[in-house]
Amino acid sequence: MVELNGTLLISILNFIILVAVLAHFCYKPMLKVMDDRRNKIRNDLDSAARSSAEAAKLKSDLEAELANAQVAAQGIVDKAVKEAKVQAQAQIDEAHAAIERE
Repeated sequence: MVELNGTLLISILNFIILVAVLAHFCYKPMLKVMDDRRNKIRNDLDSAARSSAEAAKLKSDLEAELANAQVAAQGIVDKAVKEAKVQAQAQIDEAHAAIERE
């Protein structure tokens, strides 16, 4: 059986003092560091999510601009082809007229 003597009481007191000192100097600062790290990670994840959303929006905007540019380019090409056909027909008509004059 356990004897209740002065050594046991001093050991218990030393253990309580050790736990109090470790709690004050180690446990609380360690919890603070872990909370700071948790907050930093949370902020980084939020920032990454915002950046990803902005990138997706920018991508869709650029795709829309590209589609508009392709439509505009096709319109310019179609207009140039029509003008070329008109000029070719005018040159052909002018050549026929020149041949008939001769």
